[in-house]
Amino acid sequence: MPKVQAASFKVKVTASRLNIRSGPSTKYKVVGYYTKGQVVDVIAQTGSYYRTNKGYIHSAYTKKFKFKILQAEALFHLR
Repeated sequence: MPKVQAASFKVKVTASRLNIRSGPSTKYKVVGYYTKGQVVDVIAQTGSYYRTNKGYIHSAYTKKFKFKILQAEALFHLR
């Protein structure tokens, strides 16, 4: 069985419809799905599967979501 690693990052779904499974393999039931463009919180990783709050998704159909940090002046229009 693959090792579970704690994680804390966001990914963006790249597949038009990405199955959410009850475990980290295609042998597990589909319990829902995410759609393209959705940003999802990853809480753990098992092999090539990411664990989300709804279940497991395959990492090949996602890309890590990068945040752009805004300066306080731009965010709050301060001068």
